[in-house]
Amino acid sequence: MSHAYERGNILPPFTENSYETAYFPRPELENTLREVLSPKFTNEYYLVSGESGSGKTRAVVEVIRQLIATDGRQSLGAPVYVLSIQGRNFPETLARAVGFNFDEHISFQFFLDFVMRIHTFPQRDDHNRLIRVLDAVEKSAFAYMTRHGRPMVLVVDGANSLEQYMPGALRLLQEKAKLWADANIAKIVFITNDEDTGSLLQKQPSNWSRAATPIIVGDLTKEEAIEYLLMPKFMENSGSTDAMPLAMAERIVDLVGGRMHHLIVCKRSWVTGRPMGETVEDLMSREREKFVCVSRNPSLWNVITRLRKAPEKTLLLSKLIRDTSEEAVTLLAKQDILRYGRDGRGTTVQFQSKLTETAVEQLEMAYIRDKSLLAQGSTESPGLAGDGSGVGQTCQDTGVHATKT
Repeated sequence: MSHAYERGNILPPFTENSYETAYFPRPELENTLREVLSPKFTNEYYLVSGESGSGKTRAVVEVIRQLIATDGRQSLGAPVYVLSIQGRNFPETLARAVGFNFDEHISFQFFLDFVMRIHTFPQRDDHNRLIRVLDAVEKSAFAYMTRHGRPMVLVVDGANSLEQYMPGALRLLQEKAKLWADANIAKIVFITNDEDTGSLLQKQPSNWSRAATPIIVGDLTKEEAIEYLLMPKFMENSGSTDAMPLAMAERIVDLVGGRMHHLIVCKRSWVTGRPMGETVEDLMSREREKFVCVSRNPSLWNVITRLRKAPEKTLLLSKLIRDTSEEAVTLLAKQDILRYGRDGRGTTVQFQSKLTETAVEQLEMAYIRDKSLLAQGSTESPGLAGDGSGVGQTCQDTGVHATKT
C-alpha cells in the first residue's frame, strides 16, 4: 500500500486521456489546492466545496496529476484520489486505489482461528468492508509516516453522495480524518458540491475541530470566462486554431456567466457549428423549468424578489430567513435556484448561477408584460413564469445566434 502513497493514484476513467475537454488553468485555485494536496504535516483535514459544474473536480484532478507526474514519479508522495460513486461500491473502489486486497489481507492467526472454528470470516457487507480498508490504511499510513516522515494524502470526491449510497460512511470517514489529523499520519480531503455535507460534518463538533477552513470553488470571473471561450482548443487532442469572436464570447458570458459547465456547452456548440442562439435557449429553457412551482407560490417568489433587489444579488441567510421564511429559502436551495456561500459576515445566499439570474430577470419581465396586457383587456392568459419568448430574441439581438464559419 505504501507504493500508492509514494506514487499517488487515480483510477480510470479519471486517468489522463486525450479525449477530455481542454483544461483551463486557474493558477490561484491550483496553488491553493496544491498546498492542501501536498504531503505536508498540517494536523487538519479539508473540505473543498463548489456547485455542480463549477470545475472543482477537474481542478483537483489536474493538480493531482501534476503531483503524480513530479513528486510521485520520484516517490516523494502524491495523493490517492477516489470518487465515491466510482466502481461497484465505495469500499471496493477505495481498496483498489490504495492497493488493498480483501482476501490477501487476512492474518495467519485469523486463518488458524477460522480453521479451529474459534471465529468466523469477516462480514461481507459494505460497512464492515469499509472498516477493514480504513483499518489497513491506518496501519500502513502510520508505517509510511514513520519511514518517510510525511503523511499520506487521500482525496474523497463526491462526499455528498456517500450518505445516499452508504449511510454512515461519511461519519466514519470524518472520525478517521480527525484521528489521522491528530496523529499526523494521513490527510483526508473531502470534495462536495452541496452545503448539506458541510452542515452534516459540523454536527460532530469534536470531529469538526480538526477541519481546516473550507475551500470554496466558485465560478470563473467574467474575464476568465471570456478567455476560456476564446481558447481555440476545445478537446485535449484538438488541433483547431479557430477562435470564437470576442463579441460573441462577451455576450455569452453576460447571459450564462462563469459556470464552467455552461461555458463548455456553449463552446461545444461553437466548435460543432450549432447556432449559439439555440444552445443558449436550451440552457435557459432548462433553467426556467426550475421555476414551475415557484410561479404558483407567492411565498417562494417573495424570496426571489428580495434577493433580486439586493445589492450584488447577495443577502445574509439570517436576514433573508427573517424577512421571508426558512422553509421557502430551503426549498429554493434544494431546487438549485439558490446557493449558500460564506463571507466575513457569515453565511450568505445568492442565485445558483448567472444563468439563474438571467432566467429570473426574464421571468420578471414576462410577468410585468402579462400584467400590462391584462390591464389593457388582452385575452392572453397572464402567468408569472411567462413563456420565455424573450430569450431567443435576446440572443438574436446581440449576435449570439451566429455559428462557426
